[in-house]
Amino acid sequence: MKIICLSGIDGSGKSTLASELSSELTDSKGYESYNTNWLGWKEFRTTPFRQIAKMYKYGSNYFGDTIEVNKVDNSEADHPLDLFTSRLFLLLILIDHILLVYTVYIKTLITSENIVADRYYYDIIVSFSAKRGDKINKYKNLLALLKIIYPTPNQALIIDVTPDVSLQRKSDIPNKQFIVNRRRLYIELARMKEIPVVNNNKKLDQTVSKIKKIVNERD
Repeated sequence: MKIICLSGIDGSGKSTLASELSSELTDSKGYESYNTNWLGWKEFRTTPFRQIAKMYKYGSNYFGDTIEVNKVDNSEADHPLDLFTSRLFLLLILIDHILLVYTVYIKTLITSENIVADRYYYDIIVSFSAKRGDKINKYKNLLALLKIIYPTPNQALIIDVTPDVSLQRKSDIPNKQFIVNRRRLYIELARMKEIPVVNNNKKLDQTVSKIKKIVNERD
């Protein structure tokens, strides 16, 4: 089974690319099938954590890797929580996310299909880092640990667009700095983990072709 994961800022086109890539990579003869799976995090979805979340007023508003569902007031978009609370929530979120990812992973193993993941754990770490005002290098050891715990993707990619393009595509982004900060963190992550960065400012078919070339070279 193969896993291709697409990460990047809001408005970079991850969801559209994931869907197109699944279609493009699926063999017409049925020998190889790809399905798109949303593997981001925006709220607690496993039962134990739903109950825990009700006990706190924080959670998805601060650590969700999408802002479409969790709209945050502009003035509080990147105000960090206290260190203990933020680390506690990061731990709970990662456990919740790991359970969800492995649920999808096992189901996909049973059906003998491949995964094109729209987001992955990288996006959670970038969001957390942005909220804390940290550099991504601070989470080097955590990322190394997560690499062991999570299913290893055959190919990870950072989908990149300019902040202006992102703002044009997403009307609910709090402000330009919100995107600028996260884009910088994704670029830092790409350099640190040697993840290819794909420019999606161009036409969709050009970006899909470039990704297919990267994936085929990896195979």
